[in-house]
Amino acid sequence: MKEKGSGTRKKIHELYKNNHARPNVFMESNNTGFIIDLIERGEGISFLVKPAIDQKVIEKKLAFRKLKNIELFLDVSLGYSKTTPLSPAAKAFYEVVKNSFIKESPQGGVGSLMARILAEHPQNE
Repeated sequence: MKEKGSGTRKKIHELYKNNHARPNVFMESNNTGFIIDLIERGEGISFLVKPAIDQKVIEKKLAFRKLKNIELFLDVSLGYSKTTPLSPAAKAFYEVVKNSFIKESPQGGVGSLMARILAEHPQNE
């Protein structure tokens, strides 16, 4: 299970609570890579955000299963220093997130947003 304070952990505890159940937590970690390594070695299962395991799924090293009739969305926060001015790149990123992502539904998340932005603005090859 992700560590206390983790958005993933909060969502999973909410899911269990809503279904009048309690998770059987063997281990906690803030290191997603460590959790993935344990799963890959067959030492457990875990709830993780899909982008964290996408490559391992493509490599057929991990499998994922969707929960029936349940969709979970994590809140994402964007933090920056109040006292240090944003660089032009950081300011541009902030504006993209503020104007594009916050007004949209959470489906797809930041990864989907970034993929769409990159598709609209192809890089020089």
